[in-house]
Amino acid sequence: MKDSRDQLIEDLKRVIDDAQNLAEEAKNASGAAIHDKMNAVQKDLGERMRAVREASCNVAAEAHHQADVLEKLIRRNPWRSITVAALAGVVIDRLFPR
Repeated sequence: MKDSRDQLIEDLKRVIDDAQNLAEEAKNASGAAIHDKMNAVQKDLGERMRAVREASCNVAAEAHHQADVLEKLIRRNPWRSITVAALAGVVIDRLFPR
């Protein structure tokens, strides 16, 4: 999940860099050159958005899988789960005083 998130952040940084480069080149380029660059950026953006959607689907699928695993563990060990939850509550209460 962390790798997917890191890849998503990296892709978004590349999109921002591409947009900044396009703006710099637009200052000195002709209309046709700008149009060509804009098409290239749109294509690249489309590919990166597909990668972002795919990464988010992978993250969602992994989250559902982990939730199912956790549910099975809780069903197999209900008293242990209650004990762990109670201890976690006590620890959180002690760490974050009112």
